[in-house]
Amino acid sequence: MQERIPSRVLAHIALCVALATIPVSAASGDIKADGLIIRVHQGIVFIDIGQNDGLHKGDYFNIISSETLTHPLTGDTLAVTPRNIGALQIHQANPNMSIARIIHLMPGEDIMLKPIGRVGANPERLAKI
Repeated sequence: MQERIPSRVLAHIALCVALATIPVSAASGDIKADGLIIRVHQGIVFIDIGQNDGLHKGDYFNIISSETLTHPLTGDTLAVTPRNIGALQIHQANPNMSIARIIHLMPGEDIMLKPIGRVGANPERLAKI
């Protein structure tokens, strides 16, 4: 007589198989970023890139956070996925750093030392900002 496998065990196995297909290249923290927020003061943001990196006044950047997916039983990191938590606009570009203002931020997010990524000519993202 065959023993029946409980449905919750089958669901767990299916979840593990699905998670195994998620790319883990970002698990080492390789979230693509153009720069980093190095100081925040009353809505003014200082970033570690500037004119030498091709920045201009008015450029838009996404503020990027990461969501870490961990295995529920082992605690192993399975994937780290980037997500936009806000946006900023360059107010003053200096040679090696720039000053920006926050134009959008998800409530409760701490942006200190968060990576930023240039929005570029993405009309969909610009419309959201």
